[in-house]
Amino acid sequence: MSIDKKVLMYLKNNPGATPREIADALGISLNLVRALLRRLRESGYVMKSSRGGYVVRITKLHEESVEYRVEEGETIDTGKGSKSEVIVSDITRELRDLIKKLMSEIESLRERVGRIEYEINILKKSLQTSPNLRRHEAPSEVKVKGKEGTDDKLLEELKSRKVLSIEEAKSLTYKSLESYITQGYAVPISNYIVLKEFYEEVKKKFPIKVTEVKNLTNEERIVLDAMIKEGMVYLHGGREYRLIE
Repeated sequence: MSIDKKVLMYLKNNPGATPREIADALGISLNLVRALLRRLRESGYVMKSSRGGYVVRITKLHEESVEYRVEEGETIDTGKGSKSEVIVSDITRELRDLIKKLMSEIESLRERVGRIEYEINILKKSLQTSPNLRRHEAPSEVKVKGKEGTDDKLLEELKSRKVLSIEEAKSLTYKSLESYITQGYAVPISNYIVLKEFYEEVKKKFPIKVTEVKNLTNEERIVLDAMIKEGMVYLHGGREYRLIE
């Protein structure tokens, strides 16, 4: 079993585990664990919990995992080149299909609710800026379009400002932030959402000497600080910042 799978299996059995706990349990270096978690997080397999640890994204793991248990003592290889086939009962198969369908419907409902909240916020702001409007009448100049006709405010802001706090990013879209991450538009780092292209540009600047930090733009310094906080960067010899690969 590869080291990536060992980390995933450990997190599956120990949700919320910290990098230090994972390193101690698996007997590997802390820097290696941090690098693995960063890669798994960018790939969408794990996410950071509110308490600072990490948890497995069950949906992603279920869809793309190499093996998963069906019954005690039996496994199915879901990857290409499967060497064995296991007959799964009709009930098990139907339950799995039902779960997938329910998860899809839940995601659709979540997006619809987010869109409604987004439109309500627009109406509230319009009413606040137009105190003379009667509450039971929708202002004619306020146009709240549906999903197909709405400009992506979050993407526009990201392209303009490069870095946004997660809270601000959520207020600019009715979509889940994960959709921007999985589609390659943005990267989550600490409490920020960073434009993917800008993130790649910042990475090319490493190693960064301590004396050169003052020459970075404000956005670049925010990303650097966030990467340090996430354990993605370390200070080498007290002279320069280096990426943990």
